[in-house]
Amino acid sequence: MVGKAKTRGGSNGRKGRVGALGVWIQNDQLDHHGALPRALDPKTNPVCLIESVPSLTRHRFHKKRLVLVLSMVRHFAEELRARGFTVFHYQLDQPESAELCEAGEEACLRDFVARSGIARLRAMEAAEYDAQMLLLSVVAGMETPIEVIQNDQFLIHRETFSDWFDSIPDPSMESFYRKRRRETGMLMQEDQPLGGRWNFDGDNRVPPTGNMPIPGSLVFEPDAITRRVIETVERRFPDHFGDTEEFSLPVTREQVLAWLAEFLSQRLRLFGMYQDAMLAKSNRMYHSFLSPYLNHGLLRSAEVLKAVEEAYQNGDAPLNSTEGFIRQVLGWREYLHGFYWMKMPEYREINFFDCHRSIPQLMKDGDTNLKCLKCVIDQSRRDAYAHHIQRLMVIGNFALLIGVEPKAMVRWMMEMYIDAAEWAAVPNVMGMTLYADGGEVGSKPYAASAHYIDKMSDYCHGCHYRERKRVGEKACPLNYLYWNFVGVHQDQLKGNPRMQTAIQMYRHKSPAERKLIETSSQQFLEQLDATGTDRRLKKPARAAR
Repeated sequence: MVGKAKTRGGSNGRKGRVGALGVWIQNDQLDHHGALPRALDPKTNPVCLIESVPSLTRHRFHKKRLVLVLSMVRHFAEELRARGFTVFHYQLDQPESAELCEAGEEACLRDFVARSGIARLRAMEAAEYDAQMLLLSVVAGMETPIEVIQNDQFLIHRETFSDWFDSIPDPSMESFYRKRRRETGMLMQEDQPLGGRWNFDGDNRVPPTGNMPIPGSLVFEPDAITRRVIETVERRFPDHFGDTEEFSLPVTREQVLAWLAEFLSQRLRLFGMYQDAMLAKSNRMYHSFLSPYLNHGLLRSAEVLKAVEEAYQNGDAPLNSTEGFIRQVLGWREYLHGFYWMKMPEYREINFFDCHRSIPQLMKDGDTNLKCLKCVIDQSRRDAYAHHIQRLMVIGNFALLIGVEPKAMVRWMMEMYIDAAEWAAVPNVMGMTLYADGGEVGSKPYAASAHYIDKMSDYCHGCHYRERKRVGEKACPLNYLYWNFVGVHQDQLKGNPRMQTAIQMYRHKSPAERKLIETSSQQFLEQLDATGTDRRLKKPARAAR
């Protein structure tokens, strides 16, 4: 392997041929086989990787997320060097490149051009709006010609999606998913879905059992590169969410392939049945935890989908689990990415319910008597991870019921989770979690009382509150907050067919009960605003006489 030169910019000490093409690979494009690196010649095409401090601090990203990203980038750089590439890697903890990293991408790219001797630069479209605007700004500000090629990290390019969306009367996710199943032939027999059904959601909402065995996750001990990254993150980003303790995630392509294989052999079989289930002892359960690697290019969607379909064909996974996973990647992931790009940047400003509450302190530190919320917050703070139902029906449901501002919720998601990408976080929060778009993505607000949490988890057992009690002492706040939400927003939701039953049930309640719901909710929200938690502050003990 070619050694690192002691030069500003951290190249491996060999300049590219004068007049040649150089390539800037962004930190979420770490794919050796994608369109950007595929046609490169190691002998003539130097590569630039940048650890930009402005980009790394755009949000207060969880420390484990920062460790994961920086470690993946640094291992990717070493893999490129092993293939013979000249790599100019601007590392934020190297004295010779730290100042450039503080200045950001354009400063590093100017240094790259000057030191490598290239005459042209190539980059790939960014997956997120702000990163794309930055890329276009760099293109406009640099004297060196920069070619921007199409992003190939998704199966459908965003322009192709937009053309489809505008061409049909029903551009729903379900319509898109069925179209893509037919086009790819995945889980199809001629023109019909295997099993005679397009989805198996009815089979995939099984409550958990308390003694169900959960596979342990693979552990990858940090190597020297990752250990240095951990030290850097703790030193440079001390006030960010979480900590770096017990970091053991895969950070190389080889490790990620082992992670995928473990999902296929140990988790996929029961993934479908229990994908909506929640347990206090595990925030992964049977979920794949592949999203951060799909988002950063270490895995490609097509290879993951092929592996999952082959598991079904080989008899290693049932159809309901296989279809449920394929729906998430081939359907939901691709749909949200295309929808995000159609609606940005205005989409992240919408606020259908006109909510303006800031994130309460209990969503930051887990200091709450609500056991469901505490479990998910504590796990999220520790691991920077929660599976999709925990995010939607515990965290998101609570935020919806108390009226958190949508932009604040997007920011919280981006800062908390290791796999949060804005192209996914914005439509998930605006369209699903908080219904801030008024129904463009989700067919109804995903509001729920304690009944749903009790059915789909073990959280209610041993909780301070009583999940079946609607109002009064020890009543679960989710119950009266849910009915208060229905009452407050009934006029806005009266045209939504999926909300009619709830609205009618609210209207059939007695005036006295509706008043109790309103009063209980008001008292809860007032305390939340005043103290940041639902816990009652203990009165100071009287001094002895």
